[in-house]
Amino acid sequence: MSEFFANLRSRHIIWPLLVTALIIVSDQITKAFIVEWLKPQGSVSIIGDLLRLTFVTNSGVAFGMLTGMPYLLAIPIVILIGVIAFYLVKTLGQSFLLTLALTLELGGALGNLIDRIRLGYVVDFVKVPYWPAFNVADSCVVIGAIGLAFILLWQEREPSTAKPESSQS
Repeated sequence: MSEFFANLRSRHIIWPLLVTALIIVSDQITKAFIVEWLKPQGSVSIIGDLLRLTFVTNSGVAFGMLTGMPYLLAIPIVILIGVIAFYLVKTLGQSFLLTLALTLELGGALGNLIDRIRLGYVVDFVKVPYWPAFNVADSCVVIGAIGLAFILLWQEREPSTAKPESSQS
């Protein structure tokens, strides 16, 4: 546990905190802009039907599941944010990709949590064909999850130092 607190005081925590803050600020600014500018219009085409800005609210979780329970959903999200933050601090300095993936996850989760608590829903606005609308925070969560999957599936495994037990008959 002392290693955990040492990591908290480490210089390695500075850039993840700055990136997390940058994600939250950019997410909240883009959402505020969309609410102010796009809400009255509803939708604007950027590249035909390939890319649209569309004002959408989501009181559920991913893909609109569990709609209508924004404050109840905040509880497991806060717990998840705590778990992400714990592992981020615990693994600082081990791997740049791991730190970046966890930082993206943390920033994205916090950005959407702010909406959920403040508004009772998350503002989504980027719309591409065959995919639900999303936002900056959602993008960070997805990219972070892809990074974590990459790490889990393709990282080099250290060879086991334990000797296999031999069974004698």
